[in-house]
Amino acid sequence: MPFVKTPPHLAAKMARNAPLVDELKQGINQAHYFFINPAESLEMAIKEGVLRAFLAGDRDEPRVVRPASFRDFIEAPEADGCGTTVELFRRAVAGTDVAEAFESMLVGDIISDVDPDSLHIGLLSNNATTVMCMRSSLNGAAKRLDRVPPAVRAVIDAEAWKAFSVGLGRPVFHNDFRRFVEANLPEGRGVPADILRKAVADSDVADDVERLLRA
Repeated sequence: MPFVKTPPHLAAKMARNAPLVDELKQGINQAHYFFINPAESLEMAIKEGVLRAFLAGDRDEPRVVRPASFRDFIEAPEADGCGTTVELFRRAVAGTDVAEAFESMLVGDIISDVDPDSLHIGLLSNNATTVMCMRSSLNGAAKRLDRVPPAVRAVIDAEAWKAFSVGLGRPVFHNDFRRFVEANLPEGRGVPADILRKAVADSDVADDVERLLRA
C-alpha cells in the first residue's frame, strides 16, 4: 500500500491525542491487573490449598499461617493475609468463574480438597507466593483504578480513540470503539471490553462507554 502523508492539521491533532490514549493505556493496564489476577490467584489458591496454610514472616523466622476463615484471610494484616476488604475482593472477582466460590467461602468453610497437614515446607512457601501475588494485584492496582474513568472521559470527549499517533508518529485510525479497546497494543488498548466496563462501573462515563461499545 503506498504511503500517504497525513495532512499537517490532522497530524497535529493525532499528536495531541496520543498522550490521552497513552494515559488510558496506563490506567486500563492496572484495571486488567486488578480484574484478572485476583480471580486467577483465588482459583489457584482453592485448587492447591493455599488458603489452608501458607508461610509468612521473614526468611530467618518463617511461620505457618492457618486462617480461621476466608474473611479472616481477606481482612488480616498483610503479613497474615490480603490486608484488604471483602468488598474490594468481591469487586475484583465479580462475574468470574470463582465468584460463586468466593461467596460460598464467606459464609462457610474454606473450599479446598487439600489437607493442610500434608503441606510440606516447599508447598507452604509456594503458597506464600500465591498469597503475595493476590495481595499485590488487589491492593496495588486498586489504588490506581481511580485514574481510569477520567482517562476514558478525556479520550471520549476529544474523540482521541478515532485518530492518534504511536511510536515515531505513525498514524492509527479507528471507526469502532470496541476495536480500539480490544485491539493489541499499540493500535488498541489490548483488553476485553468487559474489563473496561468494570473499570468505569458507577462512574459518570459508564453510560458513554456502553453506548460506544454497542454502536
